[in-house]
Amino acid sequence: MGCAGKETNDLDDNDYTKNLVIRICKGQLIQNSIFTDTLIKSEKELDDKLRSFIPLKIKKENSEELTYNTKDDILTKSIKVDFEKQYIIALNGINNIYNIKEANNNYIIYHDNQPSIKEKYIAIVVQKLEGEPRIILASPKRPFLN
Repeated sequence: MGCAGKETNDLDDNDYTKNLVIRICKGQLIQNSIFTDTLIKSEKELDDKLRSFIPLKIKKENSEELTYNTKDDILTKSIKVDFEKQYIIALNGINNIYNIKEANNNYIIYHDNQPSIKEKYIAIVVQKLEGEPRIILASPKRPFLN
């Protein structure tokens, strides 16, 4: 859980091959929730489309005992996103993101194509694209593991 910063590449800002990833966060979703992959463009959307699906308490490692979910950077609001310059793409069922590129003003997501658990999410802070961009997976998701 938590966020990891991604190295930015040395390509020119105008290069269409530029990786748009700024940082990647991973965490858990509430079991059996109806979470859908989404592009988040504001703090309110972040609350409605992702934070509301993150459990306040999780099981302690190697235990059935519950503890507060303090390591989730999205839930604790410890990551700061400038929605004037950045968006968040939130997905489930994906392990890792390799990069995100722009094509025809849409986000093209390149991932590891490995199955994941439905109750895990990955949130990617990306550079903002103008207009109404869509999120497009470069390859389809694999079936969930659970």
